[in-house]
Amino acid sequence: MRLIKALCSAQLTTVLDFMMTFILSSILGMYYVLASFIGSLTGGIFNCALNYRWVFPHNGVRKKHVALKYLFVWGTSIMLNTSGTFLCTEWLKRQSALQALMGDYIDEIYIVGKSIVAVLVAVMWNYTMQRYFVFSNLRLIRKKRKLQKT
Repeated sequence: MRLIKALCSAQLTTVLDFMMTFILSSILGMYYVLASFIGSLTGGIFNCALNYRWVFPHNGVRKKHVALKYLFVWGTSIMLNTSGTFLCTEWLKRQSALQALMGDYIDEIYIVGKSIVAVLVAVMWNYTMQRYFVFSNLRLIRKKRKLQKT
């Protein structure tokens, strides 16, 4: 059930992130890397609040500790997403087959790059770190282990 909740949370966060990125870049003309950063920032704030209240019951973990650990994980996630989006997008723009296929719309290829990177970061970094680091109460886990040994 926790995984399903995490997937729902990630979907909502992704919609918010991509919507912000698209509006800022494609509609308002902001540089796509900055728009991607702002989208990730907005999504991250939403994701932390939703995960704290709904996905990972806080099990006695203090908000302050969650916030500090989340800042580390989220900051790394933003760095991975922003730099990964830039690298992937710039690589995709240089592919002649894509240039021919997309023509004048080649600048919109950042959505594909952002999508690829977002999935990789979500699966390989975000979920794992949030489940086992950010929202876990290590003291409670240690106490349970001690009780099981006795």
